[in-house]
Amino acid sequence: MAQEHLATAISQSLMARAFGLVLPADDNGGRAIFACMTGNHHDLGLRMVSDAFEMDGWLTQFLGGNTPLPALLRQCTVYAPHVLCLSASLPQHLRMLKETLAALRRQLGDACPREVVGGLVFNQLPALANTLDAQWLGPTTEDAAIGARQLLPR
Repeated sequence: MAQEHLATAISQSLMARAFGLVLPADDNGGRAIFACMTGNHHDLGLRMVSDAFEMDGWLTQFLGGNTPLPALLRQCTVYAPHVLCLSASLPQHLRMLKETLAALRRQLGDACPREVVGGLVFNQLPALANTLDAQWLGPTTEDAAIGARQLLPR
């Protein structure tokens, strides 16, 4: 486990350095929130996707791993994102993801943002997104950033 944490820390340091070297695109009018639900602490890939969105002109909020559902609901209400990106790394995260999506739809109704799901479990089984009535933009950060352009407000 220590090696996994070390690898993550090294990756985060390199990503932060690279992020500072890239000139982001102009603001495209889109707002997005990125989070891992309660129980999912694996947020490195989600951070990569958040950074890709930001470099593509989105205003982003990265809430990170293990985000409590009440906090996520509050932030969606306050920030009113166009897109909410949720990550599921492992099969055991799918139940909480399903509960999170149901709670968002129930509480936010018509104000619910477009829901995008991703993570290792979706990279292995992309059709899972259809069972959640959510969108999957692909297995790479580039796929996600390109696919997200279709979600921009018009």
